[in-house]
Amino acid sequence: MAARHERDDNDATVAPLSRLDEYEVADGSTDVRGWTVIATDDRPVGRVDDLIVDTGRMDTRFLLVELTADARESSGDDAASALVPVERVGINRHGRQVRVELPSAMVAALPRYRERDADRAAAAARREQREGDRSVTRSAENLRIGRRRTVTGEDVDRLDEDERRARRQREI
Repeated sequence: MAARHERDDNDATVAPLSRLDEYEVADGSTDVRGWTVIATDDRPVGRVDDLIVDTGRMDTRFLLVELTADARESSGDDAASALVPVERVGINRHGRQVRVELPSAMVAALPRYRERDADRAAAAARREQREGDRSVTRSAENLRIGRRRTVTGEDVDRLDEDERRARRQREI
């Protein structure tokens, strides 16, 4: 069954990144899918399954976290995935971990993801845009998205040079 995604007048979408063929994690941003999620009490609470992104803002709004069996059990909700707001996470690139600024019991109590949740997230994103909230946390800066590039033969040399230049700048 095809997923339904909420769109606003500017054709912005809030949906799992894995379902948006035209988008990818932006160059220079960190793709945390598959990384372990750790709570403030140092307990592993799950693994990042997907990114819930807002194409209007070109960033990640939530991490879709597949909870551990312990986390699901402690919450009493057997739904496997929770929505973790990116404002509540830090990224440990070397350890390939996402640290949630909440204890494990609170992570387990976060809202569960169901297809209709994308509609609610989209409505909240549009409301936030109308109200002018454009604050971005350090973690959110690391979770930007971008449009996928289609590469033709003549573009390969230019893209290779752009990539080398970007790598040199990151090393500085």
